[in-house]
Amino acid sequence: MTDRLNGPKVLRIANFQIRMLTVGVSGHGKLCAGTGHSMVKDHARKNAAKALMAKTGYGYQKSDRESRRRYLFFPITQVWNGVEKCVACDGSGVDRHCLYPKELGRCHPVLVPPVCSICRGCGCATHEQCPPLHTGDAARLGVDYFRQLELSGEPARDCRSCHDLQYCYELAIGRMELIPDTPDIALEKVRSQAAGRPGNIRPGYSLFVPNGLEYLRFPCACARDGDAQVVSAKDL
Repeated sequence: MTDRLNGPKVLRIANFQIRMLTVGVSGHGKLCAGTGHSMVKDHARKNAAKALMAKTGYGYQKSDRESRRRYLFFPITQVWNGVEKCVACDGSGVDRHCLYPKELGRCHPVLVPPVCSICRGCGCATHEQCPPLHTGDAARLGVDYFRQLELSGEPARDCRSCHDLQYCYELAIGRMELIPDTPDIALEKVRSQAAGRPGNIRPGYSLFVPNGLEYLRFPCACARDGDAQVVSAKDL
């Protein structure tokens, strides 16, 4: 190991060499400009990772990786013409303030919003002129609706899954939290581990689903990644 100012140090640990470069120091004992900038960025990155650790219970490495991740968000443009907007969702049909990241096999994870519980996805304040495309509506009614449109002269829809809406509603778990174990749950975990059934949750904590199953608005397979907005995790 050399101990020369600004020189390299090499530590030999278990046959691995870890090269350590000392921080450049000016003659007045101040950090060089470039080094100071990188330290600020590194500090912000660590803070983002620690914040995610506290929120999710992930380890530091996974939190660091997740905090630098990018997501896809598919634009929501849904208001039926001539109908008053739903005041709860401002006509969007979803809760824009709550987005769940989901792995859907695309180039990035997708931010999926829950469907508005007031208008049930249509974005309208009243439903006299609404097509049967709400959450909870029978799928058969939607198929019949689009068939009637075709019979009236409208072009046939290309996608038979979403009828070119480029989204669909599905019941799913949107939000999960880690909460401290109660004494009863802690005891049950000890018994499970003793029986050879180790858990994969952070020790001392359990998963909690506060909203249960809820309708989420997923992009259909026909929606292209290129049509989505790319959102950085730090902007969420």
